[in-house]
Amino acid sequence: MNPFVIGAGALGLGYVAWRKFKSPSKTDYQSMNSVGPGGVPITVATPVSNGVTSAQATTVPQTPPTVGQYTPVPTTVPGQGVVYAPPGTVAVASSGGVFQPAPIVVTPGGSASIAIGSVKDVQHALNTLGYCTTKLVEDGKLGPATIACIKAFQSKNGLVVDGNAGAATKAALSAALTNMAGGGSAAGATAQNSSPQTGVATTPAGGLIDTTPALKMNNKDIQHALNILGASPPLTEDGNIGAKSVAAIKSFQVSHGLTSDGVAGPKTKTALYLATQGH
Repeated sequence: MNPFVIGAGALGLGYVAWRKFKSPSKTDYQSMNSVGPGGVPITVATPVSNGVTSAQATTVPQTPPTVGQYTPVPTTVPGQGVVYAPPGTVAVASSGGVFQPAPIVVTPGGSASIAIGSVKDVQHALNTLGYCTTKLVEDGKLGPATIACIKAFQSKNGLVVDGNAGAATKAALSAALTNMAGGGSAAGATAQNSSPQTGVATTPAGGLIDTTPALKMNNKDIQHALNILGASPPLTEDGNIGAKSVAAIKSFQVSHGLTSDGVAGPKTKTALYLATQGH
């Protein structure tokens, strides 16, 4: 599967306009592969943006890490409206014109941004998740086939079955995409359900792991770990957390069930450290 065969619509959030209609190439993304439920091959491809935030560059989270999974929240994107994505996934900064589109999940069924806003976003997500008996035409129209597929998704996910692409459904689709891509990661689960800044992580089975080395990781270590784990294209290990490194961090985070904010804070470092132990 070529992870860069991504439909323009799946880019979403003005990415095509931001790139001035440039055809996407491999160097426009940082990707990482994972395996979804049932062994489904998955690629997470994050567009390389035109800048990074101070938190991303310094790998210092703006807020303390939170225990548990991150619930998609509404985010307003100028010119695009409201989308639902994990906190910090879409970065919009007026100063310097920094804009970071959300990572894209690619499966044999299709490709979809984890930021869900429009009807077309919903169609991309449903195809990528494989909820439709027949692949939807991704035309942005709420037709009978799309409504039926939305109802199937709602029914299987404990939502009100009304066929409408409302806020709860969009948030659930975003969560389903991120869970499909990274829900099976033991390293991510261990980091997510721990307080890694203490240097001790708790496994899902209740065991304890010494993660002190993770707290000592510097920027070069982060880039090296990402390369070991399959960052594509490989990063230059220069200690500079720029746009390519941030995109690679986001792809890793989605692939391991972490919030995709591009900040290599304690949880992400813990997951990186754990994931590289088998390599």
